[in-house]
Amino acid sequence: MTEHQGLQQEWLLLQRQYGQFETGSLLVKLVSVGVVTSLLWHTRLDGLVPVLCLVLWMIDAMWKTFQSRYQERLLHVEGALQEGQDYRAMQFHSLWGVQRPGVAGLLKSYLLNGLRPTQLLPHGILVVLASWLTYWL
Repeated sequence: MTEHQGLQQEWLLLQRQYGQFETGSLLVKLVSVGVVTSLLWHTRLDGLVPVLCLVLWMIDAMWKTFQSRYQERLLHVEGALQEGQDYRAMQFHSLWGVQRPGVAGLLKSYLLNGLRPTQLLPHGILVVLASWLTYWL
């Protein structure tokens, strides 16, 4: 197999995984909606629901951070395929190991991914709604 074919295969695999991360992120958001909705029937959980929403938000942020690693590699592979560069295939984990930030860097990336509009808007609304329902029910 040539390097070019290896890059093509890697791109297909990474793209499939990237899409699965989107599905997983959507499922986390749906679980959050379910948690908030449960507050309407189980008022004994009232103080716990906003906290659970925050936890799910952070889980989704971590999920999206991991997805961004796939996106970064996809962009490198696409660039190599487009420009015909001499770029080694199947180096996802090796390159990540070299570039891996420390604990502070990982926490920063989780926070930044959690504040993206596609994360902030649904999760922020759910946290506010859960807090409001807790207070008014």
